[in-house]
Order: sequence, then structure tokens, then C-alpha cells
Amino acid sequence: MMIGVFTAELDDSYQAAAWEGISARAEREKIGLICFLGSRLNSPVVPEKSANRIYDLANENSLEGLIVISSAISTYLEIDDLRRFLTARCSSPLVSIGSQVPGVPSVTVAGREGLTAVVQHLIDEHERGCFGLIMGPEGHAEAEERKAAFYDTLRANRIDFDARL
Repeated sequence: MMIGVFTAELDDSYQAAAWEGISARAEREKIGLICFLGSRLNSPVVPEKSANRIYDLANENSLEGLIVISSAISTYLEIDDLRRFLTARCSSPLVSIGSQVPGVPSVTVAGREGLTAVVQHLIDEHERGCFGLIMGPEGHAEAEERKAAFYDTLRANRIDFDARL
């Protein structure tokens, strides 16, 4: 059995940790694994576009399944475009890691709940009332979800946000 993994970089701690977990499990289960190391789809950066040709090598003739670290490769894609990209690649079992993709089994983190808990902890336990925000890319589903959770938690606690921060 051979399973493919789509990801963008292995020098990023998130993707490296995902790869280590996937490869450790595959080794325990005695499953073959191949990493298709491309980049972010629809990237405006020319070398990234060229790197993505690697994804075209994956197909159901060579793979029994596909794991996609979708949060790493979908920065410049709408979720429906990502779904179309994934389902066109493989009719074999498919799973998305990091982004909820309609119609595709997905493993995601509880970004909204996690960020809400962190901000609430800073307010309750450390009496913080002034916050700055460093966001992920605009339009990226996970980043937008965390941003909304941040603003919602501040509003629920009647804390104004200074946009300069």
C-alpha cells in the first residue's frame, strides 16, 4: 500500500510535525509513504507555482490514498477551489489536514475555541485589557476564524481594540 502526502514545506514546524506524525504511523502500520513537496497553490510567487507541478504526479494508479496538509497549500485558494483541486487528483481515500473541506474527511484544530480560551485567560487570570493582533493571511479560513474569535472575545468582555496594535 502506498499513500501520498501533499505539503508545501518541511522546514516549517507545523508541516514538519504533521509529516513526522504521519510517517511514524505509516512506519508502524508498514504502509509506504511518498511526500509530494510542492508549495502554495495559486501563489503569485513564480518559483512556488513551478514547484506545484509535483502534485500532478499523484493519481489513483500509483496511490491508495492521499493526505493533504491543506492549510499549508491553500493560502491563496477559496475552499471550493481547494475541494475541486483535491477531488480532481485522487478518487482514492482522501483526507485534509488543517482546513475543513466540504465533502472531504478533514482533521482540523479548534482554532476559534482555542483562541477564545487564550484571550479569556489573559483577561481573567492576568487582568489584561489591551491587546495587539498579528494575523495570518487575509482570506485564509483558519486565520479569519481566529481573527473573528479574537474580536468576539474582546467584545464579550467590553474591551475596545486599538487598530494601531
